[in-house]
Amino acid sequence: MSEISPRPKAPKAPKTPKIDQASLLLDEVNAWALTNGQLNDPYIRELTKALSTGEDLIAIAEFNPLDTLPRPTLKTGARSLSLSNTLSIFRNVLVFLPVALTWIAISKSTTAFAAYTEANKGSVVNFLEFWQNGYGVLPKSWTIGEVAFLDFMIIITVIALTLITAFMNKSRVAKQKAFAAQASIGRLELAISINKFFVAARTPTTTSINQTTAATVASLNAAVRNLGAASKDALTKIREIPSNKQVLAELKKMNKK
Repeated sequence: MSEISPRPKAPKAPKTPKIDQASLLLDEVNAWALTNGQLNDPYIRELTKALSTGEDLIAIAEFNPLDTLPRPTLKTGARSLSLSNTLSIFRNVLVFLPVALTWIAISKSTTAFAAYTEANKGSVVNFLEFWQNGYGVLPKSWTIGEVAFLDFMIIITVIALTLITAFMNKSRVAKQKAFAAQASIGRLELAISINKFFVAARTPTTTSINQTTAATVASLNAAVRNLGAASKDALTKIREIPSNKQVLAELKKMNKK
């Protein structure tokens, strides 16, 4: 009979390296803080420091991450808000410009009309007709047609600025709502990750129980050794105390003297 060759052993699967949960959480916190501009937040600074060094984790765990994590704000809309406010101020000023321009034109035209009638006393001229034609006395830029056209252009500009600022404000509010919703989700996910990490750190495992037991046993052994040494020292000192016979003997010697 031919010998049966032993079945070759299957190669062992490589061991999966132990995942460092602190490093994973540290990367997640740094990524979130960098994205939302919160690297200088005190809680973020202390949390990343504790995760990096492994120190003060118990103190950091006392804080509720959902309450302590900073709330991101949309900073990209600051320029849009500043531009919108500037345009609104400019629009509010333009609203009064047609009135001011019209009254200046009336002042110019009445002054020119008075000069014209003084120089041409025999002629009969209507004021509105004079304001429109100028008759060589009133500059064309101050005639009623030119002033009315300028007023019209200013009013059109005011309407356009009103629509532009309203659109900008609506767009900014929509962006803020979308950012707030997204930021709230990201903040909640990070808070859950932080809470899971600290809960897992506080949950006893076989390794942590063994380490605690070993430390306790070592402490008990040290206490027993110290107690034994103290007992020996106390016994030695007790033996050094003279007995009753020795005390009586000494008293008798003193009486004989």
